[in-house]
Amino acid sequence: MSLRRIVVALLAAALAAAVLLPLTAWLAETVSIDCRRSGSPPRCLLELSYRNHTELHAVDVAALVGASVVSRMRRDADGNMDETWHLRIEVRADGPSGKPGIIETAAGDREAHRARAGQINAFVATPAQSTLNMHFDDRSYRLGLAWILIATIAFGAYTLARAR
Repeated sequence: MSLRRIVVALLAAALAAAVLLPLTAWLAETVSIDCRRSGSPPRCLLELSYRNHTELHAVDVAALVGASVVSRMRRDADGNMDETWHLRIEVRADGPSGKPGIIETAAGDREAHRARAGQINAFVATPAQSTLNMHFDDRSYRLGLAWILIATIAFGAYTLARAR
């Protein structure tokens, strides 16, 4: 094991981490739901942050209809079908249009979204429940993928440095 190979691998890993870790944070979606029946008026604040863009939705608790999990089928670049799962929160319209509103999160784990939809629906169905607080993101999944890629790049640089 030469010092040169180790240094090359560490430099490649550091460069990959310098690019991938901030990119991972930028691509991650964060969702916060804070509903309080005790306020005047009772409000739900829903905050969705994705790619340095934040959507803030403030709705009356009475306008909250419920939540469900929806799937979307999409054809990828290779022609294969890709299924994604989204948490959909339905609210009655507060404005003059009278149209219902839909707030959807980015794609995520189906079972985790089902559990979240269950929590939201339980809050809607239980007037005695005074608050609902939820916070979730997909950073750990994206960070895991980034670290696997960083390790792969470091191993590749180590192997290539050996070949010279």
